[in-house]
Amino acid sequence: MAYRFLPDRIHRTLISNGCLQLDQVDELYPPLKLFAPDDTGIWLIVKVMKHNPNIGYGLIDIGQGNPHQGYIDLQLLGGVRGKMGLPIERDVDFVAKYPQWVYVTASTFDGKYTENETILSGVFALKTISPTIVYPKPSLN
Repeated sequence: MAYRFLPDRIHRTLISNGCLQLDQVDELYPPLKLFAPDDTGIWLIVKVMKHNPNIGYGLIDIGQGNPHQGYIDLQLLGGVRGKMGLPIERDVDFVAKYPQWVYVTASTFDGKYTENETILSGVFALKTISPTIVYPKPSLN
């Protein structure tokens, strides 16, 4: 299935990542960030399901103060429009600097998706210093 916001090379990476179990996904660097240019939604997709490549998995923040990991129907997302009618877009400038767990943890603590380098590097440093630190595990929502 082709989506305007999902180039083939990134889709192949997501499909390859789809073979991994949820506990392995946290260590991956997310290859895809989607956003609503005229709204607050952000999706940081790390894999698609191997049995259904229309279903993505990653960090979901729809702007209601509850960012979480979960599943998203990419076909459905392709039809979503923001407040001014603009479609979901891929952030072409996004290059993950951290593994998925860093974005999830930082977003959970901050109450919204964040790319604030101070927050992200602080979360990453805590885990690096203390590997036993507890950070949010993937939800099955």
